[in-house]
Amino acid sequence: MISNIIEALEEITKKHYVSFNTNLTSPKIKEFCRKIDPDKVIEIHASLHIKELERLNLMDIFIRNFRLCKEKGLKIIAVEVAYPKFMNEADKYREFFKKKGINLIFAGFHGMYQGREYPAAYTKHELEVFGIKNNRDAKLSHRGEVCNAGYNAAMVLESGDVTLCVSQAEKLGHIYRGIQFRDHLERCQVDYCPCPLHIFDPYLYKKALKETAKKS
Repeated sequence: MISNIIEALEEITKKHYVSFNTNLTSPKIKEFCRKIDPDKVIEIHASLHIKELERLNLMDIFIRNFRLCKEKGLKIIAVEVAYPKFMNEADKYREFFKKKGINLIFAGFHGMYQGREYPAAYTKHELEVFGIKNNRDAKLSHRGEVCNAGYNAAMVLESGDVTLCVSQAEKLGHIYRGIQFRDHLERCQVDYCPCPLHIFDPYLYKKALKETAKKS
């Protein structure tokens, strides 16, 4: 955990917007809700990990923090991985969270299960149970799609180094010594991308498309 994460977010949101993933069990959630302007938060992706929350007796903390974020006007979604083995319990947990005021969303599983590779292996029934519209909704491959990574968005490591994105380690600079952003957009070059920027930060993505269109 980054000890000064709230301080960092306070500085970032003075001029920019933030969006992030969290398991929502950190004791810093209350401080975050108290100090960060909800208008500067695009979305909080609350990763459920239901079985782990139950095993570690953290379910009540997750629910309490989720409700707190909603009360503060933050846009937040609760997401569980649609692991095939989990299918028979999907409706049970969907109803459980609904009673707590939380809309449970299932995201596609990527990996091998019983000799089948997912998400391509999802059956029509599995997609319906998990509420996934189609296999493309579950995909994490964006090869060939236009991306704004390195143009007006980048990955900042704990060391302060700034790289192109979570999937490409090309260095753009250092947060304290300067960042050399690109002046153009390129297409995604990787087969597995867990961070499609056009989804997680649509504002910057649309801004990049508009600015580069003017140049061409």
